[in-house]
Amino acid sequence: GIITLCDLNTPSSVEELSPYLDAVVIQVSSVSPRSVELTAGRGLSTFFYLPSFGSYDTGHDAAFHRVIPGWFLPRNGTRGIYYFAYQLTVGDPCDELDGNHRDWCAAYPPASGESLLRPSPEYQGIRRGIEDLRLVYLVRSLAVRCQESGDVMLGQRGQSALAKLEAILEQVEPSGPAVIQQIHHRLDTYATERWRAELLEEVGGMQRALRGK
Repeated sequence: GIITLCDLNTPSSVEELSPYLDAVVIQVSSVSPRSVELTAGRGLSTFFYLPSFGSYDTGHDAAFHRVIPGWFLPRNGTRGIYYFAYQLTVGDPCDELDGNHRDWCAAYPPASGESLLRPSPEYQGIRRGIEDLRLVYLVRSLAVRCQESGDVMLGQRGQSALAKLEAILEQVEPSGPAVIQQIHHRLDTYATERWRAELLEEVGGMQRALRGK
């Protein structure tokens, strides 16, 4: 249903051009609570975009690309993510370490005799992030069911699960520049695994309680 869409990266550009648009796309490093608030207040769908390829740090890129869809997206209030990619290889595109920078690829050609492309570390991180995002929405869905059940104990369990989720999301910076700095320099390596485990515990508890009602 989107007819007009524009890439806008400042609150002032949103203010000026939003009357003519159905949706706004913001570069991840320009996402801010103010811009998201402005677009939402004008009834616009808001997305952000970033490259799906990496830089020099294979492990950190995978972690970065997991946090962005899994935790930053539900934190900042936008509707979705655009990913883009291009290929920039040095030497053998299947060998990450044979040049002066990584091969910036979303997927790699198959080895001899294989038919399937090999996903890059970034793509694997994105996949894990999507799984985390589905878990976030599952917690919200089950919590609503608990609260609408009419059972006081179930309602309290749903409220507790939502409080746990919000406490996790509040640990993620809501703006693009801040979250990029947080992921690369301050976020514990295993934070996302702990968050996933905590939410899975909430999901299991709500499912058991709903079945027993």
